[in-house]
Amino acid sequence: MDKVLMKTPGEIIDQLITTNLKIWHFMEIETDETKTMEERFEAGQIVIKLNKKRNELISGLNNLLGIEDFNIKTY
Repeated sequence: MDKVLMKTPGEIIDQLITTNLKIWHFMEIETDETKTMEERFEAGQIVIKLNKKRNELISGLNNLLGIEDFNIKTY
């Protein structure tokens, strides 16, 4: 998280967009029934790591902008 706080809002948003695109890419692999179980499992493990990174980026951006994180989901 400390690394995130040293970035500008634009840098965080850029990384957030890139991370979201990677998540979608690996989620497609994870749910692709034509892929082997090993490929799907590996993609799932990558999605878990990317979700953690995305959460850190969101929290860092919220902290940088002074938004309190109440962990409320809006969906």
